[in-house]
Amino acid sequence: MRLDRRGLVREAGVEEDFLAELEQYGFLTDDVLFYGTAELEIVTAARDLADEGLHPRHLVMPRTAAEREAHMIRSVARPRSRAGDAAARGEAEDFARDLGESIIALHGAIRARSRGRSERTGLLAPHSSPLRDLRAARWYRRGGTSRYSGRALSSFPL
Repeated sequence: MRLDRRGLVREAGVEEDFLAELEQYGFLTDDVLFYGTAELEIVTAARDLADEGLHPRHLVMPRTAAEREAHMIRSVARPRSRAGDAAARGEAEDFARDLGESIIALHGAIRARSRGRSERTGLLAPHSSPLRDLRAARWYRRGGTSRYSGRALSSFPL
């Protein structure tokens, strides 16, 4: 997807001033000619949060945390990618994606705990957890060839 500024405003359903505010707080760069899918997702999510009273100035901490996490993932995955080796680059990309998914699952688990949700309250299924579900999805995506191969999904370690 390739959108100019006017197209981004139209697709995201926001005003030009809102894009300027996102640029001011570092969510978008102001020196690009075209925006892609990631920028549209950022603007749309920020718009939804602004509708609930969380404006870009309130979202600096989550933006900073996401940028730091992305840097950490790149730092850990980079050594696995060897120059000139397409297979190693592919494995490093898969590894980085898995790390990102694990971080998202960790965030979900921490948020759930912080909101006071627990198995004792009955709000989560007793056998379910974000990390277990993520690991099961990875296992399935790899065709059952991960280190969890042959084990029941409910036996995945947390």
